[in-house]
Amino acid sequence: MSLEQDREQKLNRLLASYREACPDVESGAEFMPGLWRRIEARRGGLLAWATMSRRVLAASMALCLLFGVMQFDWNMPLSGSYVQLLDDNEESDDIANLHPASYSADMERE
Repeated sequence: MSLEQDREQKLNRLLASYREACPDVESGAEFMPGLWRRIEARRGGLLAWATMSRRVLAASMALCLLFGVMQFDWNMPLSGSYVQLLDDNEESDDIANLHPASYSADMERE
């Protein structure tokens, strides 16, 4: 017996055992609904987890938006440019607080 015939016999035995283990599925009226029931049963927990995480995400986004709106100063004048608003603001006159200490020390030496 040659090596090629031996391989072919092994392949035939493998395919025959596969046919016995996995018989042909008869597709009837209940085939697709049954298939979908099995698929949904497997992913039921995952689907519930994904739905809950989407809801939590939406709630956290709404809270962030609400907190952002609450932090907005509604009495601040909105006319003029950004530079004019900074110039009008008395707290921004101390420019040394905006620079690092080494930069402030260099400016005092000059």
